[in-house]
Amino acid sequence: MQYAIVSDLHANLQAWDATLLDIRNIGVDSIICLGDIIGYGPNPAEVFASAYSNINHFVLGNHDAVVCGKMNSNLFNDKARKLILWTHSQLSSDAIRFLRTLPLTLDGGIFRCSHGEFSKPSAYNYVIDPADAVSSWNSTNNKLLFIGHTHIPGIFLLGHSGTPHLIPPQDFELEEGKRYLINVGSIGQPRDTDTRACYCIYDTDNNSVIWRRIPFDIDAYRNAMIAASLDPKSTWFLKHDPRKEQPPLREILNFSPAQTEADTVQDAIEVQDLSVLQHSRSFWRIFAILILTLTLTLGITFAFIFLQYHNRSKNITGLIPTSINAISAPKQQNLLKMPNHISSPGQAIDNWTIHLGNKRQQSAQVQNTESGITFLLKSENSKDEMRLESPPIRIKPKMRICIYGLFRKSDDFKGNISISLSIIKQKDGKITLLKQFMLKEPISYRKNNWLAAKITDDIPANSIKAQFKVTGNFSGQIEIRDLKLEKK
Repeated sequence: MQYAIVSDLHANLQAWDATLLDIRNIGVDSIICLGDIIGYGPNPAEVFASAYSNINHFVLGNHDAVVCGKMNSNLFNDKARKLILWTHSQLSSDAIRFLRTLPLTLDGGIFRCSHGEFSKPSAYNYVIDPADAVSSWNSTNNKLLFIGHTHIPGIFLLGHSGTPHLIPPQDFELEEGKRYLINVGSIGQPRDTDTRACYCIYDTDNNSVIWRRIPFDIDAYRNAMIAASLDPKSTWFLKHDPRKEQPPLREILNFSPAQTEADTVQDAIEVQDLSVLQHSRSFWRIFAILILTLTLTLGITFAFIFLQYHNRSKNITGLIPTSINAISAPKQQNLLKMPNHISSPGQAIDNWTIHLGNKRQQSAQVQNTESGITFLLKSENSKDEMRLESPPIRIKPKMRICIYGLFRKSDDFKGNISISLSIIKQKDGKITLLKQFMLKEPISYRKNNWLAAKITDDIPANSIKAQFKVTGNFSGQIEIRDLKLEKK
């Protein structure tokens, strides 16, 4: 499994967008954020919305903690406190409430994540020198630790000698008898004189760590600071813009146009009639037409083959009611209609739409087991997404909604799966979509290897419709039952 581990986005939309594009192109399985989604930068609301929709796991950073009221702002200097107040004013109450739910650390077995050092993560102590890393190793048993906070990427290493070392960022594989503390750097506020965003990819299959540096639009970031009435000089990395000392074009040109007749080109033809070249042009025109014809023929052939191969996604829609009304439904009534009969792969399932990212390697069906009616999803690869989608559900603001589901994975399951609720909002005739207003992976253990996913939240203002989804990128198979959407 591949994890993209990012930290310190700090409301830098340009850096985060560029990084997210790089992560999606690589096709990692899960994204972990080590904290400080907001702070410093000019786009806290936009960065938070994107992070909420795309990042799978979060750690609470010190900027996140002070903005959501869990830490004293007196720990920050005057400039930072002003930015904290401004940032708080830009975020919705839903965003503040979400920040308050974030943990201080994440435990992934062989690895663990925190914003600062691990002996007391709530204090947010910095790890700057090798000696600073010792307390983190002493307070954990994990072989690999990931942090952010200082915005300086680096590898703290503890080997057989027992003396900690700091080495520069470099790709490596974990070695027996060694422990590692990795500072993944910063996406939105790099501090190592390199203006590019920095993050890591951890591959659990081969126990390797790979570093990524991503350039982003510095001018657009500076303009966003100005548009938000924030001082660009307060952003440290802008001082290291690699183009800052670039001289004007006229100063770097190494040729001076001739000023006298004697210095101009001598004995050259001034003008030549095109008819002189007519014969050779006719030959090359015929040759070019032949090449173009051959290229088009081959292009059409390859395009046909390409489309045949890549036209692999498929939507299977069963009998769907026009809409489900949650407004008039009684509390704790399941608004999702579970299937009443079994189905084979490829068959439609009433009340649900099935999306197969690869119809040749994925299937969905309904079966009757000892646990009752269950969905069975199978996939041979984790690159193509599978989805189960409910019909649209009519809702109203401030309605409290709970989504729930039980999942049982096969032994060879790799990847991720989650339940979510998307929201459609309408204000002044403008329609907006919150793709993953509620999102939860199954992590709570139940009997017989079942895992539960459950989340409850209030519907935001101006909401009119919702849609329940089960979404997964995985290989293997998974059983799903007891899907619920209830009004509390």
